[in-house]
Amino acid sequence: KFKVKNVPKVVGGETPLCTQLACQVFATVFETIVPVSSTQAAEMVKLLENTFRMINIGLVNEVALMCEKLDLDVWEVIDAAATKPYGFMKFTPGPGLGGHCIPVDPAYLSWKMKSLNFPARFIELATDVNSAMPDHVVDRIAEMLNEDRLAVNGSQILVLGVAYKASVDDMRESPALDVMLLRPAAFVSLVVGVGLMAALTPLVLITRPTEIDKPFAQLVVKPARFLWVDPIGGH
Repeated sequence: KFKVKNVPKVVGGETPLCTQLACQVFATVFETIVPVSSTQAAEMVKLLENTFRMINIGLVNEVALMCEKLDLDVWEVIDAAATKPYGFMKFTPGPGLGGHCIPVDPAYLSWKMKSLNFPARFIELATDVNSAMPDHVVDRIAEMLNEDRLAVNGSQILVLGVAYKASVDDMRESPALDVMLLRPAAFVSLVVGVGLMAALTPLVLITRPTEIDKPFAQLVVKPARFLWVDPIGGH
C-alpha cells in the first residue's frame, strides 16, 4: 500500500533557500513534499510521530495485561474498538519495541527534555511498560508450559522469526533477542531459525508435546499475537 514514493516527505532547511532546493530534489522521488520552517521543526516532526507510536504501543500493552487479569480476550476488545470509524487508531500488543526508530527516538527526546528540567512523563511511563514485556513473555512461557503439565526444565524452545517486524531481516533492537536472553536457565535447549527471520509476521505460540523425544515448545516471535495464544490455538 505504501511505498517510498507515496509517503509524504517532511523537509526543513537551515535557510529558506535550503528548504526550497531540498524540496526540489525530493520532489523527483516523492509525490508529496511537506516543507516546514526549520531543520529543528523537521526533526521534531519525526520525534512526534515515533513517540506517538511508542506511547500507544505502551498503552495497548498495558491494556493487554489488564485483559489478562480480567480474563478477557484482548484481541476481541481491540478488533471491536477498531470498528469505530473515527477517533480511534488500532495498535496491537507485543513482546516489546523493536527497530532503529521507535525504541530510540523517544528516549532521546526524553533525555533532551531532562536537560531542560522538563520530565517527559508519557514517554517514561510507556518505556516502563514496553521494557517489561520481554520479561512477561518469558514468565508466560513458563506458565503455559506448566498449564500443559510440561516441565520448564529440559524444554526445547524453538525461536522462529527474530526480526523486529514482519517481512524484514533486520534484528536491530528486536524484543525477540531480549526474550532469548531472559529465558530461564532451565530452558536448556534454544534453537534459532535464522533463515525464517524475514518470513514470519508478529506471535508466540506454545504447542502441545510433539512426537519429538523431549517436551517441545515452539516459540514463534512476531510482534502481534504471541503472548495470549492458548496452547491449543484458542485466542
